[in-house]
Amino acid sequence: MKTAPLARWPNTDSAPAAEWAGTYALPVPDGITRLPDQKDEPVVKIEEWLYGDVAQILYVGPYEEETPTIKKLRDFITSSGYKIAGPHEEEYIKGPGMIFKGNPKKYWTLIRYQIVKK
Repeated sequence: MKTAPLARWPNTDSAPAAEWAGTYALPVPDGITRLPDQKDEPVVKIEEWLYGDVAQILYVGPYEEETPTIKKLRDFITSSGYKIAGPHEEEYIKGPGMIFKGNPKKYWTLIRYQIVKK
């Protein structure tokens, strides 16, 4: 089971960064099939993120400087005869802690796209 939090950013190609809307995910243990009733926003639900083929790259550094790495991955996908078939996704392997900010130069982020052959 994955343990790192994830986020999907479905509108990265159509909106400026300040307007990106993310879907955040935390892994839940196998066997959890329902959550307690909810009365407040945001709504939390159990959802399985399905994958086929993916291309991903490990980025090390602060989040605001990852654009060249994203471009490198997107160029690799295209030059390999594939196209992106899902939203921009990030898995936050190492980042800010619960109490301390941490060192952004040492953050680890897996940047991932679902892909299909052209």
